[in-house]
Amino acid sequence: MYCKGACSGNIGCDLPPGAQAAVVGSSFLERVGNPPARWVGSPKGLCAQISFQRPGSAGPCAHSPGRADGCPSLALLRKIGEARPTSWLNFKLHWELGLCCAAMSGGTVRSLGKGSAPPGPVPEGLIRVYSMRFCPYAKRTLLVLRAKGIRHEVININLKNKPEWFFKKNPLGLVPVLETSLGQLIYESAITCEYLDEAYPGKKLLPGDPYEKACQKMVFESFSKVPSLMVSFLRKQNKEDCSGLKEELHKEFSKLEEVLTNKKTTFFGGSSLSMIDYLIWPWFEWLEALELNECVDHTPNLKLWMASMKNDPIVSSLPTDVKTLQDFFNLYLQNSPEACDYGSAPPGPVPEGLIRVYSMRFCPYAQRTRLVLTAKGIRHEVININLKNKPEWFFKKNPSGLVPVLETSQGQLICESAITCEYLDEAYPGKKLLPGDPYEKACQKMVLESFSKVPPLILKILRTQNKEDCSGLKEELHKEITKLEEVLTDKKTTFFGGNSLSMIDYLIWPWFERLEALELNECVDHAPTLKLWMAAMKKDPTVSSLLTDVKTFQGFFNLYLQNSPEAYDYGL
Repeated sequence: MYCKGACSGNIGCDLPPGAQAAVVGSSFLERVGNPPARWVGSPKGLCAQISFQRPGSAGPCAHSPGRADGCPSLALLRKIGEARPTSWLNFKLHWELGLCCAAMSGGTVRSLGKGSAPPGPVPEGLIRVYSMRFCPYAKRTLLVLRAKGIRHEVININLKNKPEWFFKKNPLGLVPVLETSLGQLIYESAITCEYLDEAYPGKKLLPGDPYEKACQKMVFESFSKVPSLMVSFLRKQNKEDCSGLKEELHKEFSKLEEVLTNKKTTFFGGSSLSMIDYLIWPWFEWLEALELNECVDHTPNLKLWMASMKNDPIVSSLPTDVKTLQDFFNLYLQNSPEACDYGSAPPGPVPEGLIRVYSMRFCPYAQRTRLVLTAKGIRHEVININLKNKPEWFFKKNPSGLVPVLETSQGQLICESAITCEYLDEAYPGKKLLPGDPYEKACQKMVLESFSKVPPLILKILRTQNKEDCSGLKEELHKEITKLEEVLTDKKTTFFGGNSLSMIDYLIWPWFERLEALELNECVDHAPTLKLWMAAMKKDPTVSSLLTDVKTFQGFFNLYLQNSPEAYDYGL
């Protein structure tokens, strides 16, 4: 989804024209629905200039709508720098089966934990499911929602650090929980699934015949020991001999094998997949990750059922790879609050007509690139990377593991912030930010070289603040800023490139934006021309669309200095 820019800002939308709407904020999950779009809680009103990507268009993923770990609402009419895509994610509108989903590039919506604000009312026409990405009970509900084509939104809960408000949704603090637009709450996975089948029209997953329905419930009852055995196995692994548990599992699977053998059908409900299959499937998905495949080696019919389940479009739209599950299990056993948000898969190809930027919300180098993308009105999408917990696949994008990185629809990769900016200016038509005259261009590059000592000085001050006296570093910064003051004074222009804002201004601005948050404004008190430049920069529409407030910066800095992986999602 992207802004076509046709309204020229007449309705007061903050979204930079041309910017890819790969954005969600803390108020995610406000609205999911079919176009024409209707917005709930939009800060600036309605926008008719939104273009939707439809089925068949290229995109980072091809998951169906309502994916458990990626169905936020579109807090869209907000600036990309403020709406803050969650780290390591990219959200893109993806329309399938007549539904909307904010599909991810294999990532996840950050789960909500203690201290998070409760979500607002469920929009009319939707149902909300409180879930957790790796919870097999929640997956039952998600499978049924998907199988019945029910428009829904997903809020993931951090079960190792549950928000206080969630206990009002379910006093037990467990997922899944369904919430309707009428405020009705339904929990316990089997109950939620039966409710969805009865309450929503269309395809019925439970048989209409009372006896056949009872048969499915008896199979479900027969399966009931499997989940607790598998959890017991998970918790005891590498601690004591698990042969007894494996033997018990072997017996339980024999019972299910017998059901299929007697029924002489592919699925437990008959020749087509039905409710019972979805209800028991999530635990079979765990077998390989727990190295328990041996427990079904004696069950040929059950193995054929598993293969058929994997081929089902609904099941295959909600996969979790073995390694991700195993790493989740490891963190879960350590009682880590990071467990529920573990893992990301690499994004898919960049859609034609877009360019992707791998960024980090608070990175000044990445901000350079986003400023240029916005200034030139280039349609783009943003994937934020957690730099304290980098996904393995990102090193294939940039071996140094740094942002920004640009990726084109041809798979070309460009890194190093100044290089990305020059590339964008040369590769894309329209407004040119670098001068055409070679000498003027060289002058801008010399100013950038003169500025090059400022970023490391500011970083050193950040890292040594409250630990030792920073007067020496501040003095050095004072000297470097004096050099920039001299450039502007000699030039007798508002901006470093002349009377209008150009590339050099965007390249050095991000560090000046951080001065107040670092309490370093004193370092420009002696530079009146530079202070006028800073004031002029803040008034620029591109700069103002990507500003971060002082308090948010300071909150990030505090977490960054603690080496917290939560730093990069601060304020969401």
